[in-house]
Amino acid sequence: MKKNGFAILELLLVVAILAVLASLVLPNILNNTTGEKARENKESATSVLFFTETREILRSANDEYLLNAFSDNKKNIFAKVDGVNCENALSNVKENINYYVEFNKEGNVSKFFASDGSWLYSYISDTFGSDLTYDQIMDEDFVKYSENINNFKITCNSLERTN
Repeated sequence: MKKNGFAILELLLVVAILAVLASLVLPNILNNTTGEKARENKESATSVLFFTETREILRSANDEYLLNAFSDNKKNIFAKVDGVNCENALSNVKENINYYVEFNKEGNVSKFFASDGSWLYSYISDTFGSDLTYDQIMDEDFVKYSENINNFKITCNSLERTN
């Protein structure tokens, strides 16, 4: 007698082998996707925190500039470079953030740089009379630090774009 098809035992054997393979592969697939999600969530949280800090730096520099605008101790540059407070540093900025804020003669922000080692924000005005305010800083303007830090030379008294 000629058989057409598979015996039930053969089908059960194939299903058992597939179940064993799935039990070996599935945990690795799940770990990879949850690990990526965790990294994405952590990266998103750090970018939001840096975004908030960057806006606060600009707000504080603006307040300090206006406070001293008519005094003999007038400052138009506020900076902290390589973790060292310059003589013109702001007092309320977190330790891990380097920044540079420069005001032009009209009292507008002409140069602004902030970085926490993961994220970077920069603004250098090429337009006379332009004005950057803290509410104009958008999180889509932030870039990855490692890819872009070599484009800038920053000291306590100057900020230059190198390319």
